[in-house]
Amino acid sequence: RTAVMAGLSGGGWTTTVYSALDRRITASIPIAGSLPLGIPDATRDYEQFLPGLYLDYLDLYLMASSDGHRQTQILNSHDVCCFKGVYSDLYREFAVEASRSLGGRFEVIVANRSEHSVPMREFLGTIQSLAESNSSLSHQ
Repeated sequence: RTAVMAGLSGGGWTTTVYSALDRRITASIPIAGSLPLGIPDATRDYEQFLPGLYLDYLDLYLMASSDGHRQTQILNSHDVCCFKGVYSDLYREFAVEASRSLGGRFEVIVANRSEHSVPMREFLGTIQSLAESNSSLSHQ
């Protein structure tokens, strides 16, 4: 059974955090919601620095994409607001390999755009991929 969670901006942040904590969420799609804390010059919102949240977002990505779970982070390359996808090369390879070693799947999709909105082509492609992988699993 697949439970998918997705969100944009603050909803993307919520998707990142919640899918790491609630194992019922088997696939998550945070959109323009966070970047690892070590990224230089990354614009951040208030929730990025909540007192008591002592994990880096990279830890949360891996928690959400381990043990058969999948997280697909979607970023806009030059987002006018925050969380620019051009920074994803700084952590993508590490996160993909670490997630794989933990039995999950993490990926980053960067849409070539500057709007702070859902890139529909990339989002719908991710949903289609989830549907196909879920269908193939149910036929095994």
